[in-house]
Amino acid sequence: MIARRAPRAAVAAAVAVSVAGCFTWGEPRNDTRRIPRDGDTQLRTDALPGRGVLQPDGSLRFEVDATRLCQRARLVEEQVVTRQDKQFSTAGIVGLIAAGAFAAGGVYNIADGNTGAGGFEVTVGLAAVAGLMYFRYVRGPQEKVAVLGMPQPRPDGVDEVPCGTRAAPRLLGVLTLTTSWGERLVASPGTDGVAVFPVDWATAPTDPDAPGARDQLAVPWSVTSSKTGLAGSWAPTPDEITLGLGTLRAARAAAIVTSEPPELAVTAVTVDGDAIQPGTTAVLRVAVENRGGGTAIDLRAITRSSVPALHGLGLVFSNVQPRTSRTRTVEVAVPAALADTEVTIVLEWLEQRGHTPPETTARFAVSRPVCPEGQLDRADFEQKLDKLRRLRDGGSLSQADYDRYEAELVRCLR
Repeated sequence: MIARRAPRAAVAAAVAVSVAGCFTWGEPRNDTRRIPRDGDTQLRTDALPGRGVLQPDGSLRFEVDATRLCQRARLVEEQVVTRQDKQFSTAGIVGLIAAGAFAAGGVYNIADGNTGAGGFEVTVGLAAVAGLMYFRYVRGPQEKVAVLGMPQPRPDGVDEVPCGTRAAPRLLGVLTLTTSWGERLVASPGTDGVAVFPVDWATAPTDPDAPGARDQLAVPWSVTSSKTGLAGSWAPTPDEITLGLGTLRAARAAAIVTSEPPELAVTAVTVDGDAIQPGTTAVLRVAVENRGGGTAIDLRAITRSSVPALHGLGLVFSNVQPRTSRTRTVEVAVPAALADTEVTIVLEWLEQRGHTPPETTARFAVSRPVCPEGQLDRADFEQKLDKLRRLRDGGSLSQADYDRYEAELVRCLR
């Protein structure tokens, strides 16, 4: 009897110890954790989000993207913490072993035929083990965390978000559209953020039939908010450029004035540098002014010259409105073997109703290097360049001529 009471007393002691101090905290370890925070929502300050669509009637429909009109700062807070894990103390481990052994002894007694005492020992031993496991893994926190430092949140980017229930008109005010040719139009966006601008294509200086017309229409247009100053842009797609060219042709045709004849005058026929230099690319520039009250329709010019490279060049002026001017340029590769000292160019004009300016004749000198290549040493070069500088500073030589002669002198260096 005394032998049996001794193990039971050991179990009771183990249970008491489990409540008194079977658990402890492990060694502390430092860790850093990132906690995301949301900043304030504010109207964006970088650009006006939205997209434009050119309509078949030539108007531009610009829709402000309300889902991206505001921005919310994304913040992150980095906390330095110390962590400690819950674990068995030495007493807890001893108590767990003792309770397990007590239960095992009960199993032995049951096998030996002593079912009463053995059943009690198994029950109490397992209960002690379960109690220890319960208080270790279920009851109470499994980890102890202490914050060592909590700095202020720092920026971690921005998110584009809607501006809540605030309507686009209240936020943006009036929108101003500026076309690539400088026309300014205003419109107020609706509650859906859509503003429609009726573009006057007849005012566009782009000739729809001229080379480079598509490139000119590809220049982006800007849209600016009067309240915020936010600016967006619209860059036409290839299909919209084609639509714009068609709209431009229709606007030009509708604006043609035929009640009076045009009065055309050729105001300039020039080449860069005022001379043609063999072996280079010459740029021929022709300017026409309509001084009459009617529109010149489909105006064109064709060059005639004894120099094959300058013969048969076409310049398309299209429709020239009353009291407006048009300038066209054409590039031509001048052959290096050109032996002429002067080149004559005759412009023949064509206009749909026969209202052409008089036939135009222009003569240009042929400029050759001031010396054969490789004939100047450094001293001669500096002497000639100094003379050019004095002529320029004295007003006898323009800056453009100075630059041209200087380039020729450089080619003369040995």
